[in-house]
Amino acid sequence: TIKVPDTITSWSAAAYAVSNKFGLGVAQPSEVTVVQKFFLSMKLPYSVIRGEILELVVSVFNYISGCVPVTVTLLDGDCYKNTGTSPIGQVCLCSNDIGSVEFNVSFNTLGDCPIEVEAKTGRTELCPLPSGEVFANVIAMDHVTRVLKVEPAGVEREHVVSRYEVKAKDDPSYSIGFPITAPDDIVAGSGRAWLSIVGDLLGPSLNGIENLLPSAGRLW
Repeated sequence: TIKVPDTITSWSAAAYAVSNKFGLGVAQPSEVTVVQKFFLSMKLPYSVIRGEILELVVSVFNYISGCVPVTVTLLDGDCYKNTGTSPIGQVCLCSNDIGSVEFNVSFNTLGDCPIEVEAKTGRTELCPLPSGEVFANVIAMDHVTRVLKVEPAGVEREHVVSRYEVKAKDDPSYSIGFPITAPDDIVAGSGRAWLSIVGDLLGPSLNGIENLLPSAGRLW
């Protein structure tokens, strides 16, 4: 038994065998189609600005035979909060239907922010049954976590300070300091600093040389 991902797709498998008597044998490729009958999906941008309110669209896909009432929940998170009326939405889906629920979400922490959403079938009295349809007597649930990049507001600025130092031969200990002064109007939490030490005068000029030769080769 082999466990395959539950993404809706097709997988091809092939096998071969080696025998001292019959030699090499190759089996005909076999294809298996994997289908998840109930799942959700989040539509997210590449990034958001801290403090921005995002309209998060959660889509629920139902391939179960019959209708199911679905409850979609935006779970609590440390880096975001629900700014809408409720972190819970409901939708009724019959077989091969797709429904969506929207949440208004604001972000308060910079960096990668994991967003967690859960969808599960609920009680049948939560939604009216369409004419000619029947409720599916099943319990289904899906839980998805997606990571969204939260960036600071403003325009990024970079300041480089370079120094050349020579250590005395008879000095067993050596220390230098780099004073860093941030601008008065810096966006809170957006400050970053890097320190690079190279023991060679030509070291900084050779930075990125691994990308130089392939670029030159493409010119010919």
